[in-house]
Amino acid sequence: MKYIKGFTWGWNYQTGDWLTQAALDSIDAMIERTNCDIVIVPIPAKQQTAQSTQVMYECDDVPTRAEIVRILEYLQSKNMRIILKAVVDCLDGTWRAYINFLTPDVICEPKWSEWFESYTKYVSYVSEFATKYEAEMLMIGCEMVCADNQAEYWRQLIRHIRKQYNGLLTYNCDKYQEDRVTWWDALDVISSSGYYPVGTWDAQLQRIQTIVEQYQKPFFFAEAGCPSRTGSEHCPNDWQWLSEVNEKAQDCYYTELFETTKNYPFVKGFAFWDWPIRLYSLEQVTQNDDYSVYGKQAEKRIAIAYSSKGE
Repeated sequence: MKYIKGFTWGWNYQTGDWLTQAALDSIDAMIERTNCDIVIVPIPAKQQTAQSTQVMYECDDVPTRAEIVRILEYLQSKNMRIILKAVVDCLDGTWRAYINFLTPDVICEPKWSEWFESYTKYVSYVSEFATKYEAEMLMIGCEMVCADNQAEYWRQLIRHIRKQYNGLLTYNCDKYQEDRVTWWDALDVISSSGYYPVGTWDAQLQRIQTIVEQYQKPFFFAEAGCPSRTGSEHCPNDWQWLSEVNEKAQDCYYTELFETTKNYPFVKGFAFWDWPIRLYSLEQVTQNDDYSVYGKQAEKRIAIAYSSKGE
């Protein structure tokens, strides 16, 4: 695996967003301003609730095939490396980490077997694009904490996808879960969400290192980031944290992330969360308190870090 100098692009989707000139302008700005060379493109799916067994990937509020093709072709035209990511969300607002069913299967109740059958069709759909557009890596899921313990179902899914896609496979586990996934051996790369508070990075990296050494797989942070709000550096995963706009808080998070991870060479890169589909104006930077680093102090820090990283 080559070093990952990336961002996630395409989240917070609204119908038609990926067909706009603003979307392409956003990609151009991301490349020009951050020195990134790889983009994680989420290809989302929906299900009604955390106990629904039908995963919908060609429905309202997800990018159409035409939109996906347009963005992937544009990224290829820019010589960008591509990672495709399967991400399922619940329409009732429940976080995907809580998707869960009774174990073992119970008659007349929704079942893991039914859900994985539907979910496998969805990941196969994503793998079609990964194969056609020569994506460097395919992420078979993201932050599905309650599903993580269904090891045999995940292994079955991985065997199925390997018949379709020859690139690298990984799974984006949630923060603090790196040592709880027992099926890393079936994948090519270990990846996780690095929303760790300042002051804790050393301890977390030491914990993660033991897993990387155990499985002897490459590792990178498939997500990491922090809102630009006072206090967010202490709870970077809390996107609902209410506080005033504060670029320094966000920059504090990134400063510690880069300063600490340089002492742990097993970390082979980052794909930061996230770059907006539609950019706000630079005059609006002082009003933006989201994860975006566009025009902020953290953007410059990332650009410097990425420019100094090798393969």
